[in-house]
Amino acid sequence: MQENWRRYVDLSQEEMELLSQLEGTLPYFSELTNADLFLDCMTLDGESAIVVAHAKPEGSLYRRSIVGEIVRAEKEPAVFRAFRTGLPVRDLKGVTQENRMVKQYTTPVKNREGKIFAVLVQERDVTSKIVEGEKLRDLAKTTEQLTEALVTREGNPNLVTNHVSDGVVIFDGSLRAVYLNPEAQNIYRRLGFGERLMGMTFDDLSLDYRGDSHRVLQGEVAMVETTVGETTLRIRYKVPQQGSETGVVMLLEDITDVRQKERELILKSVVVQEMHHRIKNNLQTIASILSLQARRSTSPETVRALQESMNRIRSIAAIHEILCRSGVGDRLGLLDLIERIRQNLLSLASGEQQLSIQVSGDPVQVDNDQAVAIAIVINELVTNSIVHGFEGRRSGSVWIQVERGRFYHTVTIQDDGVGYDVHQPSTGRLGLEIVRATVKDKLHGTLMVTVNNIGTCTVFDFRNEDTQEEERG
Repeated sequence: MQENWRRYVDLSQEEMELLSQLEGTLPYFSELTNADLFLDCMTLDGESAIVVAHAKPEGSLYRRSIVGEIVRAEKEPAVFRAFRTGLPVRDLKGVTQENRMVKQYTTPVKNREGKIFAVLVQERDVTSKIVEGEKLRDLAKTTEQLTEALVTREGNPNLVTNHVSDGVVIFDGSLRAVYLNPEAQNIYRRLGFGERLMGMTFDDLSLDYRGDSHRVLQGEVAMVETTVGETTLRIRYKVPQQGSETGVVMLLEDITDVRQKERELILKSVVVQEMHHRIKNNLQTIASILSLQARRSTSPETVRALQESMNRIRSIAAIHEILCRSGVGDRLGLLDLIERIRQNLLSLASGEQQLSIQVSGDPVQVDNDQAVAIAIVINELVTNSIVHGFEGRRSGSVWIQVERGRFYHTVTIQDDGVGYDVHQPSTGRLGLEIVRATVKDKLHGTLMVTVNNIGTCTVFDFRNEDTQEEERG
């Protein structure tokens, strides 16, 4: 270790020796996990920490070693939370000394009296697609060195392997277990194995390939997934080079929660899709009843009011039709939704009236709540253009334009109708009142109506939830 950090910390001789042992194992696991690993100690003032060891993998996030540099709580909260609580911290964002956003996984390191004197830190690029939990992989180049480190330090409670979330089992040349880290011991105990695991054979502990160890030794099997009782494990096997005293290194990853959540998500998806399907059918039934009522009515005003109500219902039904064909949490394409609304609205034109509705713009994805509100707004605005803007005319056109924005998306609806006085009180205009309330309360956007040399132009915007999520994250 470099010496410049020593004057900033207060460590006993025993703790310094433990740090030295840990530093010796860091490079192995930095390569295995493909992540930068650090050891941080609290400074004398108790307000900050300092990096006392740094192991860089081949694809390090750092241009240089940061041993001796100060760690601030506002930049790396995961480090100080581990110091404060004495518990591991997973998947918390931090900012490196080189101002790069990372995800940190921290684990407190204790001396023989149980006092926390350091924190082990693992950092991954926040933009990477590496799934949390895949801590140990790509062992081919370093298996023999790892084995020597593990076997020679067996029983040391501060080995890096004691702080990773996957089980590690090492078998010697006769395929008997010579090392199990604490997580591996916990997994086997949960599966009903006894306390005496050391010395058991590969066939006894392999869980999936009992009696078929030659396939693993020949490299035919690198990874399997198996279920024992209610526990699902992903098992990886690595065989060292010939001449090594080690037979096999086995990594155990408990993915029970992952598979359970996948099953729950599939079940939820089926239930939600069926729910949307039934809602769509119910709405279409209501629209059909209104259609029958409109046919029996002799009042033009009643027929028009029923047709407007039918289109409101059909616009919402179109959303549920899209949702029943998509999965849970899927976002809807706004242009696809508007196209379905357009088809419904064309029925409002009278028999001799030529009505054109054109849809264009940027591809924008919206969530379910936004989709319902936007459908209501567009339906009301286009209906208003058809009913009032083209009254007494043989033809009319409506253009619907979608524009993507960084924080807000914008929808513009322009018609070539007769227009109206936008400053005139909207008494009796239920549709416009619905639009104003929906844009303000549901979409948290703004609404602007103007009359230009073409006709009436209405513009409303709504939040880009993707950007909102990034800001919150």
